[in-house]
Amino acid sequence: MNTLSKKITPIFFKEEIKPNCYNEVKELWLTLQKNDEIQLTLAHHVLYAILRGKDWRKCFTPVTNEVKLANGASPDRAIVEAMYRLNSRLDVFKDFAHLIDPEPCAKLVRSLIQGRRASAYNPAPLEELLRKEISVQA
Repeated sequence: MNTLSKKITPIFFKEEIKPNCYNEVKELWLTLQKNDEIQLTLAHHVLYAILRGKDWRKCFTPVTNEVKLANGASPDRAIVEAMYRLNSRLDVFKDFAHLIDPEPCAKLVRSLIQGRRASAYNPAPLEELLRKEISVQA
């Protein structure tokens, strides 16, 4: 199953948010959706899925329209663009700044999604970080 455990997911959030991170991220998402000044992109949806511990790959459906494909469309263009944006820009993370520290969270997300490879799913770097946090606390 490609979801993050409840032990790993809080790593993304600020200390004061960690105890109630699931509800906080849902509330912020609703606020972002209602805000006309913020244009939510696919990258926002991917980040929201990651912060909730869900499999971000389920946010996308490949293009199957034969006309679009014949005219040069790539079946996975949307996910490639979203991965590129998450890997190269901080603006998506800044919209969630109420809950996360954008730069450290961006590094964690980038290690999780492993670049722009849409099929990659590797929670190992996060599990390693969690083990380090637990050993420091002990």
